[in-house]
Amino acid sequence: MSPALRIDSNLFVRLALASKPLPVEDAADLPAVDEEIEYVHGYGYLVPGLDIALRGLAVGDEFTLTLDASQAHGPQDDDLVFDVDRSEFPNAATLEVGDEVWADGLEVEPVTLRVLEVRPDSFLVDANHPWAGRSVCYTARVLALREATDEEIAAAAEHFDSAFADEEDDETGDEPLVRLRRKDDPL
Repeated sequence: MSPALRIDSNLFVRLALASKPLPVEDAADLPAVDEEIEYVHGYGYLVPGLDIALRGLAVGDEFTLTLDASQAHGPQDDDLVFDVDRSEFPNAATLEVGDEVWADGLEVEPVTLRVLEVRPDSFLVDANHPWAGRSVCYTARVLALREATDEEIAAAAEHFDSAFADEEDDETGDEPLVRLRRKDDPL
């Protein structure tokens, strides 16, 4: 009988994961998340503290963990709050405070920008994760584990590499660095 798999790099993992920002009473506008996720472990899919905490767990294992901001979504970065000219937004006339839009980069996944303020010629936006600067409580249950396929590992590695690619390696050409669109608009 082979030993039970335990979460480690290059394993395909399916988790039931619930998370909520803390303190809860100060985060009424930041709803908790309860989801089932699948990913290849070890490629930066999860926040650092959660990635570490899951290592060694087997199917059926459960835990609750509170991470401070440095191990969850990081500190609030004031450099990620900035003005964007109204002309850069599709449907600028319909945007309101609290709306979210995506900035599509050339090489990386879309970045969510939250509208903080509507100004005459621009929008003040925030590219920080909504839970940046907050502790986060996670509850997880391991639902399934298996060896990841070569294709899944390659895709996870490519995603990881593109998320941390040097800006000097980017080819800008005539393509804009970002393309803004409403978060709920199709690609």
